[in-house]
Amino acid sequence: MTRRERFRLYASEHFTVLADQPASPRRRGTVERQTRRATLSRLARLPHHPRP
Repeated sequence: MTRRERFRLYASEHFTVLADQPASPRRRGTVERQTRRATLSRLARLPHHPRP
């Protein structure tokens, strides 16, 4: 399992609510999406420590 696949799994577990419920239909656009992408890419760069 590559790091990308592992992160997709992690993101699908942790960020479903964030992705499915935008703050309001009007400002669902680029700013919020860019912020989320920045957060996700920052998290993706963290070292992966498998839980014991």
